[in-house]
Amino acid sequence: MPNNTSNLSKEVERNYLITLSLELRMKTSLTRLKLINLRALKISLMSDMNNPNLTKQDIIKNVRYLATLCEDDRLPDPDDNLYLFLESVESIIRIDSEKLKSLAIEADTDGSRGSSVTRALHSFTKYNADEINEVTDLYSSLEASSFKQIYNYKVTADKAFLEMKFTPNSGNSSNNIKPPLKIRSFPIKAKGGFKINTSVALTLNNYKATSNDYYINNDGFIGSTPNDNFVPNLCTMINFYPIISDNFNVGGSFGLSIPISGDIKGVNFLVGPSIFFGGNNRLSITGGLAFGAVKQLTSGLKVGDKSIGSDIQGFTKNVYDLGYYIGISFSLFDIN
Repeated sequence: MPNNTSNLSKEVERNYLITLSLELRMKTSLTRLKLINLRALKISLMSDMNNPNLTKQDIIKNVRYLATLCEDDRLPDPDDNLYLFLESVESIIRIDSEKLKSLAIEADTDGSRGSSVTRALHSFTKYNADEINEVTDLYSSLEASSFKQIYNYKVTADKAFLEMKFTPNSGNSSNNIKPPLKIRSFPIKAKGGFKINTSVALTLNNYKATSNDYYINNDGFIGSTPNDNFVPNLCTMINFYPIISDNFNVGGSFGLSIPISGDIKGVNFLVGPSIFFGGNNRLSITGGLAFGAVKQLTSGLKVGDKSIGSDIQGFTKNVYDLGYYIGISFSLFDIN
């Protein structure tokens, strides 16, 4: 009978230990579930902070949503205060660990397994506290960060392209340089300032007020007819204008032109206002004063005088006088 009682006591004790072991495993699994959620929270936060496509508000929203997936009636709402939520997670895990530790000590009769369970729970609690501290530090740095940066950039062209490279922070180590996550380029349109560039133009020059075609009639008298024709010219222009916009500007032009038809040769000087259209290869409409060669009578002769010869070329010369021009110009190269 005593042997049966002893065996029964041992069986009861063994069942109790098995039950306690199952309870310990179950509670430890529940505690580890909280840790897994917490670790996912940290990994998600670090990933979002390295994503240049997300705004600050998007990252905070994602973090708070993931925190709500930690289901425990003892936890406060992370949307109200994430810091309070993290403190509560740490407190709950610490309390649960202390309870498990007490149960392990009570169930340990010979003192062999209780100490090992205590060390494991202590290590687990410390590791979990470190995870919470990392999440807290990341979240506080996110809240304190400004996703707006102001740069002073000197635009040296009508249109410039700014390239931005989003590179993960590699810390203080200069040897751990990470490649950029994203590269973005966008145009910067200049306004203000003054611009000078060149273009090639086709102009029509006219000296109607001062240009005449002279001839000697059958009676030997000098006659004339007004030369009101437009003479096409090939011209090189220097353009100057204030920068108003990217595709439309108003300024002026100065150029030198050479006639490509007609019997009067020589360089014409042109100056006048211009309207500029387009971006890289600009087109402009220009017009203004022309200063070029026209024919005039020599030796004091006037229209109606009697000629002493039959060749009118001997009684005329080219002199420079004022007229006007209209034309269109375009740039051969991209304008910066």
